[in-house]
Amino acid sequence: MSERARGRGRGRGQGRGRLSNRGSYGDRRNGVSNSQTLQSNGDVDGEYNAHLTERFKGRSARNGDSNRRFNRETKLQLALNPDLSKYVMNQEAISRGADPDDWLAIPEIPPAGEILIPEGEAVSLPRNKIDQPWSKKEKYLKAHYKFLREDAIAPLREAVAKFRRDPQRMDDNDTRIYEQVRIVGLTFTYKGICSRIRFSLARATRRISWQASKRLTSGTLVALTPTKDAFQNRCILAVVAARPLDHLEQEVPEIDILFGDHNSHEVDPQQTYIMIEASQGYFEAYRHTMRALQKQSAEPFPLAEHICHLESDVGPPQYLIEEPDRDITPAADQGTLEAFQNVNLLRQWPSSPTRTLDSTQWAAMKDILTRKLAVIQGPPGTGKTHVSKIAIEIMLRNRKPGDPPIIVACQTNHALDQLLGFVNKFEPNFIRLGGRSTNVLTKARALHEVRKAQVYDDPLGSCFAKARRDINTQTLKLKSLLSPVRADGPSLMTNEVLFNLGVINAQQRTSLEKGAADWLQSDAVPDESLQMWLGDSVKPFVPIYSNDNFGFQEAEEDLELEQRRELDAEMGVADEEDYEMLRGDYLSLATGQTMSQPTAQTIGQAKRLLDTAIDLNQVPIYLKGPMYMIMQEKAIAIVRRRLREGANDYAGMCSQIQIGRWEKDAAYLAEAPIIGMTTTGLSKYRALVSSLKPKIILIEEAAEVLEAPVSVACVASLQHLILVGDHQQLQANCSVKELAGDPYYLNISMFERLVRNKLPHRTLLKQRRMEPEFRELIQPIYPGLTDDDSVATRDRTEWGTGSIFSWFLNHDFQEHQDESMSTYNAHEAALIARFYRHLIRNRVPPAAITVLTFYNGQRKKILRALKDDPETASVYNKVKTVDSYQGEENHIILLSLVRNNASGKIGFLDINNRIVVALSRAKYGFYLFGNGNFLAEHNEVWSYVEDRLWKQGRSKDSMPLTCRNHGRTVWVKYPSDFDVLDGGCDLPCGGILNCGHRCTMRCHVFTHDWITCSIPCNKELVCSHFCVKTCSQKCECDCDVFKRFEEEESESKLDTTPQWKALASQGLTEANITRLENEAAQPSPVQFTEPAQDRIRVAAQPAPVEYTTKETRLRNGRTRFEQSWQPNTLMSLSAGMNRLVMNDDEEEEEKESRRVIREGKKPEPPVQQPRGPPAWGYDGTNETSGFNPEGQRVRPEEAFVAITTQSAEIENESFSGWKSPKEVEWEEEQAALNGNGFW
Repeated sequence: MSERARGRGRGRGQGRGRLSNRGSYGDRRNGVSNSQTLQSNGDVDGEYNAHLTERFKGRSARNGDSNRRFNRETKLQLALNPDLSKYVMNQEAISRGADPDDWLAIPEIPPAGEILIPEGEAVSLPRNKIDQPWSKKEKYLKAHYKFLREDAIAPLREAVAKFRRDPQRMDDNDTRIYEQVRIVGLTFTYKGICSRIRFSLARATRRISWQASKRLTSGTLVALTPTKDAFQNRCILAVVAARPLDHLEQEVPEIDILFGDHNSHEVDPQQTYIMIEASQGYFEAYRHTMRALQKQSAEPFPLAEHICHLESDVGPPQYLIEEPDRDITPAADQGTLEAFQNVNLLRQWPSSPTRTLDSTQWAAMKDILTRKLAVIQGPPGTGKTHVSKIAIEIMLRNRKPGDPPIIVACQTNHALDQLLGFVNKFEPNFIRLGGRSTNVLTKARALHEVRKAQVYDDPLGSCFAKARRDINTQTLKLKSLLSPVRADGPSLMTNEVLFNLGVINAQQRTSLEKGAADWLQSDAVPDESLQMWLGDSVKPFVPIYSNDNFGFQEAEEDLELEQRRELDAEMGVADEEDYEMLRGDYLSLATGQTMSQPTAQTIGQAKRLLDTAIDLNQVPIYLKGPMYMIMQEKAIAIVRRRLREGANDYAGMCSQIQIGRWEKDAAYLAEAPIIGMTTTGLSKYRALVSSLKPKIILIEEAAEVLEAPVSVACVASLQHLILVGDHQQLQANCSVKELAGDPYYLNISMFERLVRNKLPHRTLLKQRRMEPEFRELIQPIYPGLTDDDSVATRDRTEWGTGSIFSWFLNHDFQEHQDESMSTYNAHEAALIARFYRHLIRNRVPPAAITVLTFYNGQRKKILRALKDDPETASVYNKVKTVDSYQGEENHIILLSLVRNNASGKIGFLDINNRIVVALSRAKYGFYLFGNGNFLAEHNEVWSYVEDRLWKQGRSKDSMPLTCRNHGRTVWVKYPSDFDVLDGGCDLPCGGILNCGHRCTMRCHVFTHDWITCSIPCNKELVCSHFCVKTCSQKCECDCDVFKRFEEEESESKLDTTPQWKALASQGLTEANITRLENEAAQPSPVQFTEPAQDRIRVAAQPAPVEYTTKETRLRNGRTRFEQSWQPNTLMSLSAGMNRLVMNDDEEEEEKESRRVIREGKKPEPPVQQPRGPPAWGYDGTNETSGFNPEGQRVRPEEAFVAITTQSAEIENESFSGWKSPKEVEWEEEQAALNGNGFW
């Protein structure tokens, strides 16, 4: 922090104030207090959603954490930024002052009228101008608001319309229906008053895997209607707030929702609803952009002359005009640093590029630094992020004290983490705003982590403290108001409560009290007077939920891991601050009383009596139940009305809380030289960004971003906008397909529109990723793309395909569709799974292989095929959709093309943007599987690809595999062709086994250490007979001489062991034998079919030596698995296992260690290091567990498969140990950040 923000004095504690009773997120029932419910759920401090922040390691408690205490002698004070409160107030004023029919007056959460439109009525939308200028910025902003609004709401509108047409329908691909929805509690959070709902999944056709499902994601827009209405007249809109997995996975699922209208709050759990969710739609991501567009209409719009009016004369930014002399040494070579230290960028741009940048990158750098609107296209592998990194370093090098932060943004969290990883090398004091990062480096620089490391008082004049006091006071008021319907109150409403609410009058209350006193013959007025009056006329209401989908098959994952992360990060609850804002006091609602449904006549009588009766003791017994139900209904209606009135004030206080938080955040952000966020964050945190008055904003992946989020990034202070991307790869996504075409073109980004309209832009033309033969496949789309010299000089390896690094395996097997209408090709999936196994057997690490496909249905099929194979079941297999792999690369790509049908439709494969991504991800190996002839008939790019590969002899109906042992080539065509190979060829192995016999197996790539010899032993035994067992089996003979010798040998060994002595003293009982077997420190490979004496001999063997070193723990783990796994399983395991087997010296060392143990001596630790990777091992204390590198206990089979199947050649320095899937992902990212491959 700057010195101007510091002062002297005593600090005070931070964190949101708490009330004494914080509600829990657990089951409630009548008569159970919140605190009791809390204890049963494990939530801390009685706080609703208290567990949410515990999922983030290292998060401090809000009070009492020593790391967050202030220095008692120093009071740190921040300066207040008044622009934040002005921004929010101006935005609210815009909506209030607009005409009701104006787009500026449209509320954030849509009203019912936007959903319940008449059947057949169309929504009016303007045309999008992608090839001509907009005449006014207001028309431009309004049009894009309308496009976003329709894309966000249309899927839900259509889902509701389908339900209205068929109220008995079940879930389908587009619509999720939840019935028996009840509001069972309220939570008073800083986001608003959340309603907790429970619901039934009876209409789901599959059991839901909530962890991998995108159902009810935080921020999703849902529509509710009373069950009896069924969306005929009533539609209530809400947004999913909290989505805790543990409460979704319980027998009756629970989530929290925020109603869009305060008049929608309900306090009666007996009221049931139908709730509908659309499977598509990006409402939460769009809502912030839509609000920002409304606000932008009343602001200056920098660069509007180019963005709206398409003026092509793009000059330099104003700050460069004022100070053109710049230090551009980050782009210089070591020998030219002096010449680049003080360059007038407007007069003397250096003419020759440096070795750091090629000529096209150098030209792009000039545009980035000298044009106020720079557009840089980077085809696959051309280093556009490298150019961005150097440009950012140059701009930071020239940043002066007091200058605002530079803003960098990316479409995805993954790309943002990667870019900030580069930035960290020259500027570690960046701040990451918003989102949930999985990258260790960038997560440490997230705003909430920076706040924890540097704790300051609220800025002077901040509204946060007052807003917190106000909201606490309002919460207490509302909780008191809700006391008649609280679950921790009496099961029946008391006559005092009914009187205070005005449901009964004073005379009626007195009659109830007098009647109870007379009945008890006492002057005391019992609390249960109403209960005594009612008798058993009513009974507690117990809701019943029917989740009759337990017989259904579990639904497969909706999302890939990366998509799930992105959705979590971009939709709704995105970071720790949002989680904190969703914590608060929870109040469970009473379910109330019920009775058998009375007749309408009976209800009418009860109503008249309640209005006219003075003495309620005169009410007939048969009317008491109906009368109480009327009382209960009236009381709930009064409480509901008062809650809705108070909720409006509560919402205003929440707005002040948000402003107060932002005021403090702005002070932290103002001190950062550079701030990173996603493009969604640009809209979500626009008030913060605007208050910082940034001059420079750089957006990566700009061609994948809808136009509106980039437009709202143009805050009033902006002078320099840099867009980096490639419009010929993936375009922006939209939910409604009709909006992607004429005349709306919602998927056309601002980046692409500017390029189409010939505004100045630069294209990078030297690629460093692909082999030249791969790059040639995308030549029609990038005719000027060439290879950098580094591509021709890099090392290559061999993985069982000889010199064939690209191939198109043609087949004519038909496609199919799964239940979600996603296309798959089962034969093709099996082919790919077998080839994948072949690569693994040839010592290619799984992390170096990615399987790509255009369809999620095919992705699931391939994953299933890999999981069904023991050799690939337990490794981390990268199987991705093309859309999720934009911006990524890998050493070997297997591309599944799927499509082959009689209708001639090729779907996604007809979109050139997707084709480019699919063809450009591979670095060293690229293998395509599909019907090339079929695709070539329906798309020009596929025609070019198929024709080029066919002419080069690399497209056939079979594939050549080359044996690494014999150099022999075997052709495979069907999945079964792979099954007769063991990674090699069809020749006999002929190698020498450890026993000295010759290997009789077919050619294989795994070592002989794991092969069981099946040649007859024929060894002469002590009895002079010859052994009839095989070489690998224990020698045996049926003669008495051999048996007697074996018994004597066994007894002589057992007598010396403590286990035997203890067992002998206790008797040779079956229980003792079993106990000793269970206590044995090492599992025995012997199948216990022999007599008890043999079982004793095995069980009493001394435990193996246990050391504390990782190396020996690994060795012990190897020994245990060697004894417990069957030989045929071991034989089938993939490459690298020979490194886990002891050599002769190590075996002798192990034998010596066992001898030392038997003699009661302490063994010396081994000197020789094992050849296997020391990543996983065993502590020797428990046979069912081991330790991973983080010291966490793991099951042995997990460690074994990890060691054996994830290993690679020890000679390759880049693969010097096994890594877990998360470690592999992390190291891949770091390798990319460092510019190093791991091949």
